[in-house]
Amino acid sequence: SFKTQEEVDAAGTPDSLQQCKHGKRVFREGTAKTGKPWANYSCIEKSKASQCDPVWYMQTSTGWQPQI
Repeated sequence: SFKTQEEVDAAGTPDSLQQCKHGKRVFREGTAKTGKPWANYSCIEKSKASQCDPVWYMQTSTGWQPQI
């Protein structure tokens, strides 16, 4: 599990989660309007209609875990 982007990078997250057909995904995190934290790897494609689905993470007591 990961607590920060640096830990995600250091752990060597599998390329299958970091890459899509448009290139290297961007790791993003934030807080939803409900107050729930969120994180994902997002596609870099500018056209929303052509974007790949994000790879979502869930926060656990030990940090971020991929939802796979």
